Amino acid sequence: MIEIKKTPHYHLLNIIKLVSVIAITVFHVNEFIFFEDFFPLTERTFIYPTFLKFAHLFPFSGHSIVSIVFFIWGFKQTTFSSLKKVLPILFIGQLLITLSFLEGRSFLEAWEWDIYCYLFVAILCLKLIQNFSQKFFKLTMLVCVALFVLSPWVQASYFGNSIFSEIFIGRCSWGKTGAWPLFPWIGLPLFCYSAGQLLKERGRLFHFNEMIFWFFALIWTPVTWGKLYQAPIGPQFYCYMFNQAEFIFWGNFLIVLFMMRLSLVERIQVKLDQMKFVRWLSQLHWSRHLGLCYLSEILILCLLSNAGPFFQQYPIAFDLMFLALLPLIEGVVASLIKVRKRVFLGQKN
Repeated sequence: MIEIKKTPHYHLLNIIKLVSVIAITVFHVNEFIFFEDFFPLTERTFIYPTFLKFAHLFPFSGHSIVSIVFFIWGFKQTTFSSLKKVLPILFIGQLLITLSFLEGRSFLEAWEWDIYCYLFVAILCLKLIQNFSQKFFKLTMLVCVALFVLSPWVQASYFGNSIFSEIFIGRCSWGKTGAWPLFPWIGLPLFCYSAGQLLKERGRLFHFNEMIFWFFALIWTPVTWGKLYQAPIGPQFYCYMFNQAEFIFWGNFLIVLFMMRLSLVERIQVKLDQMKFVRWLSQLHWSRHLGLCYLSEILILCLLSNAGPFFQQYPIAFDLMFLALLPLIEGVVASLIKVRKRVFLGQKN
């Protein structure tokens, strides 16, 4: 049995987050600017296609980000009152997405269920489960597993041409994207939050039985790894990812859950903390202020949503824009944080 002590940083989690952010950005850039399921400039650019090959290995990066964020919240035992500050970010994100799809339509016609609404419901669910004892988190994890086991039967049910279909099971018809349906995917953040809570309360001990479980579970990964490589990179991405067979999706995603578990092992964290580059990664605003960085990215991409013809004419500009995007957001958020600190200090004085 290996004892896992508290460490000051979540270096391994930050690395997974940053890898996921790069993959998500690759998909988002093409979706927002070209709104196609393929990249139209493949023969005329070379930087973006290289990153696209990398991103295709991690099409579940959105799931990774959600899992890690809720896992950390659970591990830190973050209360609902502390999470209220996230809600404005979710509201602004949903508003930006809706406005970007107006194009002569009414606001209600342009509105679609997306990750921001999904996360809002997930945070409300945290409010409910936080009112119970620690034993309830075990039950929550079992219920979440049951959601995914029962998913094929519920997905086959019929909600009709209604908003309930879009919200609960993510129907991929009637012009909808099918992004982040509640069933069964509400189970992912709740499972990770509960797992974080239990690991905190139980002293974060890595038992021998758990090692055996992971050994056999990870045999699953080589069998299925790469079967999601052909994921579309445009509007059909969500229907593709959220309707995969459980065997294939979890065979790929188990490696992320395993890395999350390893992130609590002290020896790994100490080793990573000795690496200057890793410490630098953990100090990035993309690691420390992910929500604000992500919102900034969505805003910039919304502003670029009509730039497709320009990039078609000047493909090298697309590569340069893509390379500059993440560093630009890092700088923008750093400036915003500095301004906020100055305003806060000015108010105190």
